[in-house]
Amino acid sequence: MSKRNSNFTDYLKLFTTMMQEVARSTPPSWKEGVITIRRIGQNITCEVRNKNTSEKLEISKKIFLLCCELANFKTSPDWESDWSEAIFPYILGKEPGDFTSLDGVYKYSENKPGK
Repeated sequence: MSKRNSNFTDYLKLFTTMMQEVARSTPPSWKEGVITIRRIGQNITCEVRNKNTSEKLEISKKIFLLCCELANFKTSPDWESDWSEAIFPYILGKEPGDFTSLDGVYKYSENKPGK
């Protein structure tokens, strides 16, 4: 397996772990949500929202640490280091922690396009 494929496998594992924790923490009244991770320099923020309500998910320490881990992984030399925002919409499954990930997007600063 090439290093790039190995890194992608590691990324998918980390992404799946993060999304499972978000899905487990999402209120049962929600059918879907969007997790947004923002990166300004070394500062990381994350939030989970549902477009059908003004309610935001309370970000647990575990979710925050997983978001930071994903952010750090994506800023390693083998990945795009210039992203500023990651947006991952999802639909909840029937069981706790089940989710379907929709098309996620990484946004880049205007002055520094990603690889």
